[in-house]
Amino acid sequence: MSSSERFRDGDGLLALAQQRSGAAFDSIHTSTGGCPSKEASGTGSPPGRGVVRTWERDRRLQEDRALTARVNVEFRLFGPFRDAAGTNQLAVETDANTYRELLGELEGRHPELEGELLDAEGTDLAGDTVVTKNGTDVRHLDGLETPVEDGDVVRAVPSVYGGSDTTSVHILLYDGFDELDAIGPYEVFDYAREFGVGIDPSYRTLEPVEQVTASHGTRILPDGTLPEPGASDAPDLLVVPGGGWSSRDGEASAWVEAQRGDVPRALSAHHRAGARVAGVCTGGLLLATAGLTDDRPAVTHASALEELRETGADVRDARVVDDGDLLTAGGVTSGLDLALYLVERIADPDVADTDVADPDVADRIATVIEYDRRFDVVRTAGTDATGGRDESEFD
Repeated sequence: MSSSERFRDGDGLLALAQQRSGAAFDSIHTSTGGCPSKEASGTGSPPGRGVVRTWERDRRLQEDRALTARVNVEFRLFGPFRDAAGTNQLAVETDANTYRELLGELEGRHPELEGELLDAEGTDLAGDTVVTKNGTDVRHLDGLETPVEDGDVVRAVPSVYGGSDTTSVHILLYDGFDELDAIGPYEVFDYAREFGVGIDPSYRTLEPVEQVTASHGTRILPDGTLPEPGASDAPDLLVVPGGGWSSRDGEASAWVEAQRGDVPRALSAHHRAGARVAGVCTGGLLLATAGLTDDRPAVTHASALEELRETGADVRDARVVDDGDLLTAGGVTSGLDLALYLVERIADPDVADTDVADPDVADRIATVIEYDRRFDVVRTAGTDATGGRDESEFD
């Protein structure tokens, strides 16, 4: 019998309430003859009136407890999850006890989501999907056994490491960015594409420009502008390089972009729309300006670690920090480690949903570019940011 059928059935109502609350309803007293005695009813009224009064009182109690077993939850879906459900927000009434049951229920309501939220065994999240409860990654709580509570806001961000044919990577350029911070990762991603990994990298700018001039004078022709957050062509992964932060270059640098606010605004908006974001070198300070590293594990160039710590980030001693939907890399060449790590994750057959998965492709790329990989990558199930600063906070 379904939950809704039990709600319509008087006897089932009691069973459902007992099942959900764990309470034993023992206040309906009957004699061996099937009618309550005066002692059992607790009144001096005739038996018939006593049983009605007691039964009605306890039935109301049972109904109250059964009804509170159903809770209201708001889902916020991003990327393919949003497309499958046909909306980015869903208000759901559910009797699920845990997030495992809740996500399974959502997959059942929307068959296109089957296998996208939970893995095949239903014992873990699919791939590197990020699910948060009221802004906190459920991995940092009780995992899939995290209890469902009335009013929960559930954020589901799809894995950038597979789950679709191609992962779009946009590297956001601005005048004064450091060449290696952007070009190094781009070359790794482009080699991966040549080797058959589903990655589509491109250089993007906020506004249409003919060229962008990097900190050492290199001129790059961008592939186009950054799409609107949540648009069909918006990136799965948005990477921002650093450059000129510590020297406080006042003409063209990451520092200047932080003061202007347009780049931090874009980073925050795309993160809110479900994109994963990554900062290379002092690009991490642009993420911090956007409010994305608050109370979260992160790293940046050695010269700016204290400044990053002062913004409220949980600074880690690592080349790369992967905190789910937020990734950061240390100084300059760490961008290569970040890109190789991401390629490895995207091509991992245990993670990626693709026929061309190749667990060794990152090492093959490292051999081609003659780079000795450094493996101090910190993966953490930390707190998920609520989406960065609100638009009004940039004014």
